[in-house]
Amino acid sequence: MDAAVTEQVKLQDTSNESKASKAPVSPQTSEASEAHKSEHKAEVKPSSEVSEVTPVTRLNPHGFPQNTPKTDLSRLMLELKQSRATSMHYQMCIPYLREIPEITIDTNLTKFTLAFAKSDMDDFAWTATFYPPLIAAMMYHGWLPTAYQITDRSGKQAFCWGFPKLHTERCVLKWPDFVIHKQIKKKANKYLITVDRAFKQVVKAVKDQHDKCWIYPPLEKAFIDLHETNDQRATSHVHSVEVWAHKSMLTEEKGEHGSAASDSTDKKEKVDIAKLVEEIDAGKREIDWNDWVLVAGDLGYTVGTIYVSLSGFSNRAYSSAGSVQLAALGGLLQHCGIELWDLGMTMKYKEDLGGRTIPRLELVEVYKQNRDKFVNLAPGQTPKDIADAPKFVGSSVRLQCKDPISTKRAIGMAVVHKSHAASGGDDKKTE
Repeated sequence: MDAAVTEQVKLQDTSNESKASKAPVSPQTSEASEAHKSEHKAEVKPSSEVSEVTPVTRLNPHGFPQNTPKTDLSRLMLELKQSRATSMHYQMCIPYLREIPEITIDTNLTKFTLAFAKSDMDDFAWTATFYPPLIAAMMYHGWLPTAYQITDRSGKQAFCWGFPKLHTERCVLKWPDFVIHKQIKKKANKYLITVDRAFKQVVKAVKDQHDKCWIYPPLEKAFIDLHETNDQRATSHVHSVEVWAHKSMLTEEKGEHGSAASDSTDKKEKVDIAKLVEEIDAGKREIDWNDWVLVAGDLGYTVGTIYVSLSGFSNRAYSSAGSVQLAALGGLLQHCGIELWDLGMTMKYKEDLGGRTIPRLELVEVYKQNRDKFVNLAPGQTPKDIADAPKFVGSSVRLQCKDPISTKRAIGMAVVHKSHAASGGDDKKTE
């Protein structure tokens, strides 16, 4: 993506803006293919001169389900006005954006998404706004929200736009295909897992680990807004998943690899991490969070009974923390009532987990079938309540798991399927 945009984007000097009285703007049409092929001219005005927009007669232009919370009309109108001005300015300065379809607040996403999925277009559309309800609407229709940012030649003006992605192929995981490797299960007794306990820490860790991360500030703010909403009728809930390790575990792992000395004093003070995790998991010991460090995490969201992984991180100083997190999250999601795990772009480690690639037209249909399903979630439930209940109970599977459980226990929540029982030997889920 970076190379393509860098190659095609040509910023125009601000001194040339006065020479251009007109700029092509992608038409607002529900058909993505027509939006890609056709252009029309529109006068470019400073944001202060943009005329008042026609009042929106309906608050449901995205194909939202009927239980969507009522939108603040005044904010909607302001966002619509500002985004139109921004869109014209960006397309005047960045010719590349004229070549791909635009998603706006008044785009009918139901028709737009279907037309886009049927077309031969690349993965991306674009949007000039990071309005949270629009981000949620894109999630609802199968778009993976990302962002992109560049600066002008002076380095003073930044251009940041939404870059929603509907992959030509997407990697998804269904539970009959879920694979948990034996070596991962052996390491899972030393970690704890939580959900939504350290959302901002996870976002920061993801951005720190990935160079030129696509989570730019406007999109990050939208994610935070969607994460913090308490409306149980919302169609999408943004979550963080955290895996924690005891601080003494780092010294222990270094010792195993001969990179740290362990004298008699260290041996006397050595913590039995597996036993400590077991006691915390059983509720026999209160956790002292000062002794635990965040070592892996996942940033994602739920849409109906679909969980989507946006991005993750892991601290490689802790053995297999990232793999343990994936396995534990899979077990937790399965037990919570999630029916499909959307893993995003196909990669080998996702295929090793059991993911398979499907074309985007099939993906859109999968979202249509699952996005309006609801699993009853009891507000305030914690992972400790999971073992005593057949399923987590809320709306649109909203995970609420701030109290820790062991990753071993979470992995144990995964159901054994016949497809693995036939090939897994003694360990039915293991390959």
